[in-house]
Amino acid sequence: MKSRLGAVIIVCSLALAGVMVVEAAEWLGASAAVPLPRGAEIRSEQQPALALGAGEMAVVWASEDATRLLLSQKAGDGDWSSPLTLGGGDGEMAWNPAAVYSDSQMFVAWTEGVAPVPGTLARRVMQQDVGIAPAQVVMSNTFGDVVPELAVGPKGMHLIFPAATQSQNWTKADLYHVYRPLEQSTWLSPEIVITHSQVVPAGDVGIVWYPKIALSADGSTIHTVWEQKQTHVAAANSYITHTVWYISGLLQSGNVSWATPHQISPLDQQYALRPNVAVGPNDDVYVIWSEAIIGSAGVTDPDAQYINYRRLVNGQLSDAVRISGSPLLVNDNFPTVSESSMGLYGNRLCVAWHGFYTGEKEETWMRCSPDAGVTWQSVLNVSESSELLSIFPQLAIDVMGRVHVVWVEYDLIISQALPNGIFYRAGMPEMYFALLPVVMKGAH
Repeated sequence: MKSRLGAVIIVCSLALAGVMVVEAAEWLGASAAVPLPRGAEIRSEQQPALALGAGEMAVVWASEDATRLLLSQKAGDGDWSSPLTLGGGDGEMAWNPAAVYSDSQMFVAWTEGVAPVPGTLARRVMQQDVGIAPAQVVMSNTFGDVVPELAVGPKGMHLIFPAATQSQNWTKADLYHVYRPLEQSTWLSPEIVITHSQVVPAGDVGIVWYPKIALSADGSTIHTVWEQKQTHVAAANSYITHTVWYISGLLQSGNVSWATPHQISPLDQQYALRPNVAVGPNDDVYVIWSEAIIGSAGVTDPDAQYINYRRLVNGQLSDAVRISGSPLLVNDNFPTVSESSMGLYGNRLCVAWHGFYTGEKEETWMRCSPDAGVTWQSVLNVSESSELLSIFPQLAIDVMGRVHVVWVEYDLIISQALPNGIFYRAGMPEMYFALLPVVMKGAH
């Protein structure tokens, strides 16, 4: 049962320190949180996927036993449908769903194989045009943590994913891209965009994790970010860092020319994790990620975390700012990283993340900007569920400027987290106690 909370005030630090005072508030005017049908049947440690179409939306998630995907749709202010089944079958499992719409046509991608773990087991990248075509194999014989991401634009559909092609190298994933013109029913051949060690010094070991993709308005420019894990072998004492990187590609006649990759996270951040990307109408690029402050327990149990934001305009990077406010904490159950999601329509930019500022159980939070990140409004408590763990938020903004958020809630029983359900809320981001003119400390 959801319990409604009052406003919570989060003080980041004294104004004299040049940091902000952030007020976290109820999401006034938003719909009540509602559970999706069979949403408790989600595989533990798996994110749902949220997609908006022309007058409808959908959520896709891996079933509890990962033998299939479940797809629930909703038209306008109607109810969520009973889930359809996708993928799996014949003793196979399906996980890591991604979903997008082109008008009212929905496309879903996922990973499929005998089992998600260990990464030495072969798996396939799958894709389906829901309702009009059977699922097809995009790439087979992949290994590692293969997480596909989809984007669709006027010129076609794009799919990216990290993967290794040899079982013994499953921890050394490269970044792949594959394109499919909308007028065609099959995908072109996948190509490597970035090798696992391309952006790390010779001798060090790299791996590509958690890529995200966004397209320019005309669909001709592909914007991609990823988390780069690097093992510094050449150092006197080997150590690991995580950084966020960005690359763009220009689509011409079905081929993509990729630019030089650039590091997006500041050089003084050694643990920049789980990035996301959005593109504005002028091809401005907006990137978020989780910054982990590491103590003696290491990256699996950070001392604190912050959601960072940075924009790339006309080739110039803005300062990185911590938009989440006070130091953020998460439980040592999976995920130990604050997962975040971002939506953009016009200049309205909203970011959702999970974690807790007080207590010991995560909430899902949201913060919006009316001017694409120049100024930020209040932090909102989306989940308002203090007795459960509210994690894995997914956020999107429709053409009316309404914000839609889904997340997963877990019951924490001793040290075991069990899925309680997938929940959904929507509303306008203007429903705030106040619009605060805050000054944010940059991380250079």
